[in-house]
Amino acid sequence: MQPTMEKRLNREQLADELLHQHRSFANFVASLNQERYEYAPAGKWNAGAQLDHLYRSVRPLVMAYRLPVWVPGLLFGRAKRGSSAFADIAQRYEAKLKEGAKATGAYVPKGIPFALRDRAIASLLDAAETVSGLTRRMPEPTLDGYRLPHPLIGKLTFREMGYFTIHHVGRHEASVRLMAGE
Repeated sequence: MQPTMEKRLNREQLADELLHQHRSFANFVASLNQERYEYAPAGKWNAGAQLDHLYRSVRPLVMAYRLPVWVPGLLFGRAKRGSSAFADIAQRYEAKLKEGAKATGAYVPKGIPFALRDRAIASLLDAAETVSGLTRRMPEPTLDGYRLPHPLIGKLTFREMGYFTIHHVGRHEASVRLMAGE
């Protein structure tokens, strides 16, 4: 479910919320029977596709967060301002979606069959735990001082990328819950 965050999250809170939101999504998807897992209205992604999409979205963060900080600094520049608030990042993303933006390239899911659901959930949680742990060890100035590219909303600080990731998984959980009739 979507958190509402008006205040800035410190690295511990950010790491905790990243993990909490991914666990919430994973637990819900794990509770679905095969029929509910595979169901999707025409033109929508079923739970397996959303699970795949989230893994495809988190996996690059594992790689990026493991890099020496000078690499993102060199590739994407340093932030010239502090991080935006959670709500601002969520609003920017939602605005792009309303304009018709969609997942492209490596982020387009192929889907996860029901028989592979539990393995895929474990992979997603492993990636989320890694990003959470790396966030927890990242100095506060690094969270606000270095940027990564987001394919729809541009360059985000590490903290903003964490905010986006929290919003993103919450959005997909809400979608799966709606399709499951919850």
